[in-house]
Amino acid sequence: MVAAAISFAATGPTPSARVARELGTLLLSRAVIDSPRWRAHANAQLVSTLAHFNLPLESIRAELREVGAVVCPPSLQPILIALLETELARAVPRAHVLTCVLDALWRPDWAGASIGAVTAALRAGAHAAICELPAMVPDAGLERRLSRFAVRGVLARHGEHGNWGGFEADVALRGAEGVFPISLPLVVAVADAIVARPDHARVEDLERMIARLAPHDRGPGGAHAARVLLHCVGERAAMIRVRAIRNDSVRATASYVLVRAALKPNDAQISIARRIASEMPAGRSRQRAELAIAQAVFRAGDPLRARRAIARVVDPVLLVDVWRLSMAIAMRLRPAREPTPLWPHGHIAHDEPAPSWCRDSTVSAELRARITLGVILLRTGLAGISVCLRVGAWKLRHAAGSAEVRTDLLELLDDVGLDPAVAIAALRQGAWLAERPDRLGDLVSAELLCRRARALETSGELLPAPYLDGALGNRSATTASPRPRRPRTRHEDDNVDAALVVELLAGPVTPAPEPACPPAVELRAAVAEGRSFDRALYDEGSTWGTPRRRGLIAAAASVLREAIAEPAAWDGELVACRARTLARLGGSLAREALEAALGNVASGASVVSDHGRVVFEALCWLDREAAGRLAIAHATSVGGMPLLELAERGRALVPGFTRAWTAVHTAIANRIGGGGARDWLGDLVAGHGVPSHELLGWVEQRAVEGELPAPRELLARAAERCEALQRVWPLEAARMVADDRALLDTLRLVRGGDSIARGKPWGQSEWTRILRRAASVETGVVDRAIVEQCARRLRGTRHVQSLLAGDLTVLGVDRERQVDRVRVRLLAKRGDLMSYLRFADVPIASCYRSDSPHYRETRDHLIAVWKDPLSLCFRIERLDGRPFGFVFGGFATLATGPIALVLNGMYLARQRLDTRTAVLEAIEDMVCRPLGIRHVGIANQFGGQGPLPFDYRHQTLTGTRLRALRKQGKLVTDAWDDISYEVNLPIGLDLWWRTL
Repeated sequence: MVAAAISFAATGPTPSARVARELGTLLLSRAVIDSPRWRAHANAQLVSTLAHFNLPLESIRAELREVGAVVCPPSLQPILIALLETELARAVPRAHVLTCVLDALWRPDWAGASIGAVTAALRAGAHAAICELPAMVPDAGLERRLSRFAVRGVLARHGEHGNWGGFEADVALRGAEGVFPISLPLVVAVADAIVARPDHARVEDLERMIARLAPHDRGPGGAHAARVLLHCVGERAAMIRVRAIRNDSVRATASYVLVRAALKPNDAQISIARRIASEMPAGRSRQRAELAIAQAVFRAGDPLRARRAIARVVDPVLLVDVWRLSMAIAMRLRPAREPTPLWPHGHIAHDEPAPSWCRDSTVSAELRARITLGVILLRTGLAGISVCLRVGAWKLRHAAGSAEVRTDLLELLDDVGLDPAVAIAALRQGAWLAERPDRLGDLVSAELLCRRARALETSGELLPAPYLDGALGNRSATTASPRPRRPRTRHEDDNVDAALVVELLAGPVTPAPEPACPPAVELRAAVAEGRSFDRALYDEGSTWGTPRRRGLIAAAASVLREAIAEPAAWDGELVACRARTLARLGGSLAREALEAALGNVASGASVVSDHGRVVFEALCWLDREAAGRLAIAHATSVGGMPLLELAERGRALVPGFTRAWTAVHTAIANRIGGGGARDWLGDLVAGHGVPSHELLGWVEQRAVEGELPAPRELLARAAERCEALQRVWPLEAARMVADDRALLDTLRLVRGGDSIARGKPWGQSEWTRILRRAASVETGVVDRAIVEQCARRLRGTRHVQSLLAGDLTVLGVDRERQVDRVRVRLLAKRGDLMSYLRFADVPIASCYRSDSPHYRETRDHLIAVWKDPLSLCFRIERLDGRPFGFVFGGFATLATGPIALVLNGMYLARQRLDTRTAVLEAIEDMVCRPLGIRHVGIANQFGGQGPLPFDYRHQTLTGTRLRALRKQGKLVTDAWDDISYEVNLPIGLDLWWRTL
């Protein structure tokens, strides 16, 4: 991940400081997760981890309560939200319960959402919800299945005997299993609970439960009882329990379970596993045990002994796993040689999985072998990382469905053996993987974060005392006697409040009268005392409360500037701690402090120190836009690519930007030299902003062909050609662009490069096809009579010609408004032609999106929104220009007389109430008030569903939606959107209405 662990210095802090570092890194790593669904998934694990370390939970709880736009059936939402609130109210929320609730909230289908809801209720012990849920399901078969699930605690699965499946209820406490009928999954769950928390009284309970099992389940139950005895009593008791199993096949498999149990704690009991395996009879279970031991020996770092052990495994059923391990051994022993990937195709069909009651993974041997083949091809240079991930693409597509599949996905990525940040970057670029590759990057980022958080909980380490003191507001020994406040003075050289820095960085001192030394000398002394790692930990911990932000920022900024100026004199752990403190504080002051510390990097330092990288990562967490600007400034000043790579991993630049930038820099440098290439690209960025992939590719092609004028001249020519479209009718503009390939190239690169955030990028053929369709009479022609009728109601009869071109600004409508960290922009029919025709390609699903399965049916309706002079579309974007959502609509005449503005709904990446309210108020101010419109209606369903301001009321008003288009001489009457399916006809408009 971007938040890579920072290595300890040789003389660094105590080992417990690793916990503070890892916690801070995990909290800030959420900044690279854009998806609300996976950000909530990461928060669910973090809230449990923070509770484990006795840290405040209020901020994480607040984020989890704002789960955003969920997609589960509406009738299930109240129960699931209640389960979420109940769990968050606990002193120590359970991560597995929160994760299950979130999985159910984001399942759109009744079966998946209801099963997830029952699972969450079982794990939480919410018996009232368990009783209510089955009756709410509309399908009778699913209702019966859920009722059995609620009673047994086990969801029956096809292909398994009896009611085998995963037991979902929480049986961590003795007696919790008493409310469920005895079953083998219940026995397995109780055995797991005893292993996690040994209790000799529960061992006897387990034996009584096994005695009440069905005869064919008692043997497998005895295997898990032996596993418990191995953990709680010893090897001898476990072997006696295994020998008591009568069936030979089950007894052999039970010994295999015992071998796996002995190898569980970090492969620490390999000798015990060997003794257990030596008593097993020859057969497939013995072979499986030998293979498991060989894998453990290999993980323990002894590949030669693992090779000798694997030689004893000859069962054809296990050949795929044997081949996989032998290839891993060969790559470990001879990493420089190119191994021969002998792929055992003929034996895959003979693969027989182990019995379900002794399996601990759903990843098939064939899939693991394919992953190994991908790793071999990658490490030998025969293929790229995409091959490694492509072989498990089906797992990636279904990884969002369940925690079990997500665990398997991480195992597959572990098998790839690469830096997780590289794998995530490949996922974000891999359009071949799934419909939304960037969501897979968020999924893997969140799952890796959760795994690191769980490892932190089980590490047995504690937070350092200064960090806890800062988090809880205690005065530690290092801060017990702060120096008294002094009048603030400004030091000219450092541009920092010297007195404040002294107060924040001072070590243990006693109150003393004013020193005679000048502020500059005192400041240097304070910075020297700021080398105290305990003080840095205390300040980072204080970010959990309500610290004096300005003082902490000034102290951290001073340390970071000194550290980057003199890297050798500062400890890396201390610098990272101060950088995390600024990122946690957030805000413009913290951002400016990080930018100031990196000032010499942006101005031309050719080598970025380790301290500089740490500070830059903190800037990526805090403000991606600022980090992207600084990385490009560094690339254009000295040509360095390290910051570009870091910015791309931190989501400050789009995936693949570094590769595209390097290619165009090389092409230009071949013509005018390296210095000239940097100056040329710097001028391009200054005139156009951050260039898109397509623009960089276009420039590279021009450089290779030898036709590369100065950037300003190039941009001026492009702008002049684009402005020419403003002087023709919108239909003529679309026709001109479709027929002129050079104009299409120019418009697509200069005006439409950042217009989409989802879907496959369109080339020349796709753009030409939709532009010709938009200009065709088959999609309608403008009806002047409807436009004149609307102009009379809007008191704009003098501007009919402008209204026919779809230009509402002549009536006083504002083009743009900035609110709540987003920008609301009214798209122009001609100037924003490319963005208009793909306005729905934003980070939220809709039928109008070009990668939607409904796009064939909705394409002409999308064109109608652009073609109709009385329809308008608002693009909602972040302040850095990245798409955030859209709102489109038009006008309607109500039966009572007045004209109204009707909107399709707000399709936003994050459906928070404050953002939706701000966007609605901006639209009202931009359109309604200048035009004198008093009635606003908005749809609120499907992907645009979310909270609305309190003064919007749901009601049905009779009116006629206006659409000034004709087809075959008749007014169009059909539409396909959330407002209605009819236009130009009197209908009931069932919307949420407000009267201004």
